[in-house]
Order: sequence, then structure tokens, then C-alpha cells
Amino acid sequence: MHAAIPPYTLRVAQAVQYSGVDRTSLYLAMKDKKLAYLKRGKVRLIRVSDLQRWLDSLETSEGEGK
Repeated sequence: MHAAIPPYTLRVAQAVQYSGVDRTSLYLAMKDKKLAYLKRGKVRLIRVSDLQRWLDSLETSEGEGK
């Protein structure tokens, strides 16, 4: 039995499931250059590390005003 290897990149639909963030917000973050992505043909791939970094920045910015 082999251990599952976690993915290095996610497609947008996978990133939605992984993060719980809606698709539109992900696309806006990519458009605004707040979330880095790779483009392979027509497919956008998001590094898991970049997605986690972006999510952490959301928590930080929301928590500062409280």
C-alpha cells in the first residue's frame, strides 16, 4: 500500500474545494495578482503553497481591524 502524495498544484475547481473560497474570488485574486498561478495551455494551475499563503493573508487582513 502506497501513501498518497499530496498535489503540488490544483486546478481552479480543485482550489475551490480545497479552500472553500468561491470560484469568482479566486479568479479576482489571480486577476489582481494577489494569487499567483501557472498557465498550461488554457488551464490555470495554482500551487498549493501559493493558495495557502493567499488564504493566510486574508485571515491576517480581516483580523487586524478587530
